[in-house]
Amino acid sequence: MMRPRFWEDTSGRLIPGSGCGEDLPTAGELPALIPYRKSDKWGLCDSGMRMVIPAIYDAEVGCFCERRAAVNLGGRWGFIDARGDMVVPGVYDEAGSFFKAQASVAVNGKHGLIDPFGNAVVPCIYDEAFYFREGLASVNLGGRWGFIDVGGKMVIPAIYDEAGSSTWLALSTSQSSSLVITALPDSPGGQVSSRSTVRPVLTPEIARGLL
Repeated sequence: MMRPRFWEDTSGRLIPGSGCGEDLPTAGELPALIPYRKSDKWGLCDSGMRMVIPAIYDAEVGCFCERRAAVNLGGRWGFIDARGDMVVPGVYDEAGSFFKAQASVAVNGKHGLIDPFGNAVVPCIYDEAFYFREGLASVNLGGRWGFIDVGGKMVIPAIYDEAGSSTWLALSTSQSSSLVITALPDSPGGQVSSRSTVRPVLTPEIARGLL
C-alpha cells in the first residue's frame, strides 16, 4: 500500500503523490509526520492534521532523518530540528537527507557533505559526492570517479567512468572495457592509509555476475 504524499489545506484530504494510485492508508497506517501544503507554503502535520511544523516553507519539507529535515526558504535549503528550529542555515542550492550523520548538499553546482550542525565533512568542490561507507566516499571530478578518505585525501584517483561504494569498490573504465572489483584495505575501519593499496580480487566476468 502506498503512503500519501501530503495533506492539502484547501481540500482537507490526503493527496496521493505521483504514481500512488487510489489506495491510500487508513489513519492507523499513516506516518508520524506528513507534509502539509497551505496555498503555496509547506509544513508538517500529524495524522490528525494538527500542525507540527508551520507551513512557512517554499518547497515540500523533507522527511526527518536523524532528527533533521531539509527545508527551503527563498530558494535556499537548510535543515530544521524536530522543534522547527533552523539548525543548519539555508545556504544551499540542493540538500539531501541525513544518513549516518552526513547529508549531501550543493552550492553553485558543486557537491559536498555536511554534518548535522552544518560543518563541512566534504567541501562543495565536486561535481557529485556520495556518502561515506567503510571510510571512503565516491566523488566525481570532470566526469570521472574516484574515492576520498575521511580526511578528504583522494586515495583512488578520479579516472573511472563509474564507481560504487560498499564493502567492495566497483570501478569501471571505458579504456579497458572491463569492470574491476577491489577489496577495501585491511586498515582500521576500512580506511585507506598511505601504506595500503586496493587490490583486484575478482575477474570482470565474475564481478558482473555479482552486480
